Amino acid sequence: MRIFIAPILFFSSCVLSTAQEAPLVSPRHTFTISQHENGGWTTILHFANAAQPDVTLGNQYPWPALFYVSPDDHWILQIQKSGSGDNISFLYHVEQSGRVWRMEQGFGDLAFHFLDHLPGLHRGELYHTGIEFRAWSMRDGSLRFTIHGSSVEKSGQGVERELLYDLQKHQFRTPKA
Repeated sequence: MRIFIAPILFFSSCVLSTAQEAPLVSPRHTFTISQHENGGWTTILHFANAAQPDVTLGNQYPWPALFYVSPDDHWILQIQKSGSGDNISFLYHVEQSGRVWRMEQGFGDLAFHFLDHLPGLHRGELYHTGIEFRAWSMRDGSLRFTIHGSSVEKSGQGVERELLYDLQKHQFRTPKA
């Protein structure tokens, strides 16, 4: 009886030490995004076409990420918690061939660099910084999001600004009023 219990206890401890989020299916069902935890969260992009190999996205993180896939299945926005009240983000492009590339610099970092050229608070004056997804606008080829941060100097103040990223021109802009 002891021999039988030992494998069950070993199996139970393996199951309890790993976690998995439910897979996210892309809008056109060309791929799924799966996250699993085993000492850090790993993300795998699995294509429906078996000829295309799985792709591991980025690094391992201590928390699962949020993923937003464009309606045409060609763009993925990853928003990753990076600390208390902070997030980092990455933009991926998925080609028809199954090739996946990630924008070299973090998406949120580039957005804050753009924001630093506008009037108002600059990133060095903010904490609890990050972005939030709003929508994909495939009609005009853009990603709509808000960028936010709290003021280091004054409690209750900060910045929350809506921005657009042009997916064809690869540049940020403010929405037209």
